[in-house]
Amino acid sequence: MSIKLNSKGFAPIEMLLIVIIVVMLGGVGYYVFHAQSKSTDNLNQASSESQSAVVDKNKKTQEAENTLITAAVKAYGPADTVNVKNIIGNNAEGSVGSTSGGGTTFIAHKDSSGKWSVVFEGQQMPGKAVGTKYGLPKSWYSTSY
Repeated sequence: MSIKLNSKGFAPIEMLLIVIIVVMLGGVGYYVFHAQSKSTDNLNQASSESQSAVVDKNKKTQEAENTLITAAVKAYGPADTVNVKNIIGNNAEGSVGSTSGGGTTFIAHKDSSGKWSVVFEGQQMPGKAVGTKYGLPKSWYSTSY
């Protein structure tokens, strides 16, 4: 009787080669994944810093506009407190207060040279003529007069 060798399955050297190949593929995959996530983190950080810079610039621009509007309102008439509520395009609306207890609303407009001036101050809303002349949002003026 002869003994037949089992030719099915893997020899130990073949198994070792397969394990080495699988480990190498895993290592390369890990390296690529790690490099990609690091790159994404750097992009996200740069994007976040960029957005933060834009927000800071917008905030400074808003504060500068508020200062210019406040100066225009105070130059227009006596005002102890000026509260700018909205700025839409070249128009701003807000309220003016006095230590004597009175208060009114105002609308200011910025001309082509960048100068703010008060175009309306009063207790009621301005009329249609003022609204259309300065291109105010419709909620800022009365369309009935």
